[in-house]
Amino acid sequence: MNKLALTALLAIVPLGPASAEEKPRMTSVPANVSTDDLLKMAQDTDTRVVVILKNGSTTYNGWVKDLSSNAVVLKNAHGKEMYEVWVLLSEIAVVEVRVK
Repeated sequence: MNKLALTALLAIVPLGPASAEEKPRMTSVPANVSTDDLLKMAQDTDTRVVVILKNGSTTYNGWVKDLSSNAVVLKNAHGKEMYEVWVLLSEIAVVEVRVK
């Protein structure tokens, strides 16, 4: 089989299962939600968040893996891809969420 035929074959054969249900995207950040509600919205929409702590110098950038009433666990945190980050909600000053 030549390269052109192989390329054409790969272009029409799906390489993995198609997503049966795509998650909705965050389109805005409402002002009337709590920190844990905003983190839950980010978790439900698989949106990356940036969490800045009250000390102003500690920042974590990742996806919400788990959320409780007093803490959040971020996975795949930038620069700490092999770790998970556990943060007390009471220590969070800012949550940044990219919306389109």
